[in-house]
Amino acid sequence: MNCLNQIGTLDENNKPFINKSLSRHIDGLLAAGLLIQSSGQGPQCHPLITEIATRDAVKAGYFEILATSVSKILPISSGYASGTRYFQSERQFIREVRIGFYRHDPNFINKQIEDYQKYSHSNKISVNKIFEQICNNPFDADWFRTLPQGLFENGISSILLNAVNSWL
Repeated sequence: MNCLNQIGTLDENNKPFINKSLSRHIDGLLAAGLLIQSSGQGPQCHPLITEIATRDAVKAGYFEILATSVSKILPISSGYASGTRYFQSERQFIREVRIGFYRHDPNFINKQIEDYQKYSHSNKISVNKIFEQICNNPFDADWFRTLPQGLFENGISSILLNAVNSWL
């Protein structure tokens, strides 16, 4: 709700969202299967449409304002002196890698990966899995061609590596 209000989104009555007005929308999206909700976690976009929704936001020119709002309202903990980020969950880490991918910012992505690998205490998700999820869920050749060379190469390598691994 805070992210929507941060970017100036209004409800059907042209007022900022409150819990009641947002809950109706969330419940409808959950019922339609467009959002999913695991026990103890908030609703999130269904994984099969996450990249489609993100690419649509990029095309419509909304991605940056949405990404900035999420980063401001739901920040990643960091060590102030070192700038190291401490991810509370795999979901946070994937979110940040996705933001870097759609911003075409390999330096940002590499910093997230470095911090996650150094300071995450859980079983770590493979970076190849994340890249494949972003690039191949679903694969969109037109979008894929927009990636800078390094991200293009990493993305195609991840897709091919995960395809080979699934055959074994």
